[in-house]
Amino acid sequence: MKKILCVIFVVISIAVFAEGKYDKYERFLDISPENYQESTYKSWSAYHPLDNSIIPSVSKQDILRAGKAGKNIAIIVASDIADSIIPDIELYTFDLTADGYNVFSYSISEVHPETLRDFLFELYTVLGIEGAVFVGNITPAWFQLESDFGDGGYAEWPMDYFYMELNGVWIDSVDFTSTPVSGSDGIYEDHDGDLMPEIYIGRIMPTGFSNYIPIVKNYIAKNDEYRTDFINIEKTALVYVDDDWIPWASTWAWDVSLLYPDYTLISDAETTRVDNYKTNLDTLHEWVSLFAHSWPGGHGFYYNNKADMEYMSASEYTFLVPPTLFYNFFCCSYARYTDNNYGTGLAVFADTFSLMGIGSTKTGSMLDFSYFYEPLASGKNIGEAFKDWFVYQAEGGFTIDEISWFGGMTIIGDPFIYPTHEYLSGIEDNKKTNSSEEKSIGIIDFKKGIYFKSEELNSVLYTSGCDLYDVNGMKLRKAQAKGIYYIIKESAGGRIVKKVILL
Repeated sequence: MKKILCVIFVVISIAVFAEGKYDKYERFLDISPENYQESTYKSWSAYHPLDNSIIPSVSKQDILRAGKAGKNIAIIVASDIADSIIPDIELYTFDLTADGYNVFSYSISEVHPETLRDFLFELYTVLGIEGAVFVGNITPAWFQLESDFGDGGYAEWPMDYFYMELNGVWIDSVDFTSTPVSGSDGIYEDHDGDLMPEIYIGRIMPTGFSNYIPIVKNYIAKNDEYRTDFINIEKTALVYVDDDWIPWASTWAWDVSLLYPDYTLISDAETTRVDNYKTNLDTLHEWVSLFAHSWPGGHGFYYNNKADMEYMSASEYTFLVPPTLFYNFFCCSYARYTDNNYGTGLAVFADTFSLMGIGSTKTGSMLDFSYFYEPLASGKNIGEAFKDWFVYQAEGGFTIDEISWFGGMTIIGDPFIYPTHEYLSGIEDNKKTNSSEEKSIGIIDFKKGIYFKSEELNSVLYTSGCDLYDVNGMKLRKAQAKGIYYIIKESAGGRIVKKVILL
């Protein structure tokens, strides 16, 4: 099995050995219009010192509960926001539980990456978790290459694969602060042993806000609305390919079609420009795959036979609020979550709709797309499909070329979502329509005599002019026990369905 080594003379030999497989694809460029400076291990660490004050442990109750039917998963919450989002994590847990997961929640401070990885390994071996989501500023692990892509110069980046591959050996033995010398610099540069991923992870991580608690709360709320079928967007995809990758546009669109047979492909060299992209973003598409040169702060689109480039700021995702739920950003460094206001984060954590973005924290992105879309089409969740894709990449070890392309890949948002899954599966014919009349009716509120959520344990859930159902689709007169219920109201535009949590 090959391993990644970054001592200079070894890098050169491996790079030559790996040459060829991905050379046909145009590499990314540093196209930022203002000499953008990406975050580094040093700059991130200066504002996020390690803190070992809160290290969770697995309880006996957790071990007993792990044996119950269901898929075991973990929610890892940053300790600085944990107390402020307790009701939100409870709602998220209810939603995941309703979808068949056994959920284990823990709070942790910004510990050393090895400490967090050891805890994830414990959750994997003792509880049998298949995946985890990080909520808040959970410590990133950093990786570095002396020669990115074999000839691209030094690169360092946050690497979430470190938290997916749990029983191999990650090595920090070279200091690259100047001329490479033996010694640790806090950044990994080698990976040995078993390289296959054991789990998948995702990050609910807005970065760059002094108070990001409201953003996390809003994200969980809209995630709940999607899971209760109150966000319902046409199951179509937009595949938008800028100039450098037009030769592969049809192939990549076919890969997306494995999940979304109904798709729109736009790949004309003089059509793919900022205004055209924004116009298409404003069209209902559940999934958007964008192929464009980028940096954490925006995209660049060629025009005039590649003589010119125009730019789109990442902040425009928050102004436009595209009616899109999922993104796959084939966009350089667009998921670099250690950068303030990074692009994938702005898209995913916008006020409404968006829930997940696949992207890279470095120069590079996803290739071999069928190994991602086929598992999704077969019914796996985002994290499972992402893990399957990484299993394919890890076979035979990672070459320098492969780690350069794929080493920064990560999931921003909820990794437990099934794009093809029909939620509220216990209730038949419950999909709401998009009619204006239904939207004008809106969600029934307290004033109309219907309690959607109560923090009082003895509250009674009742309805007035609506039907009440349990999670199995059984119609009820009222509910007093804690649990998940659904209220359905018939309207001229169709059914309005709302999940109800009685705490």
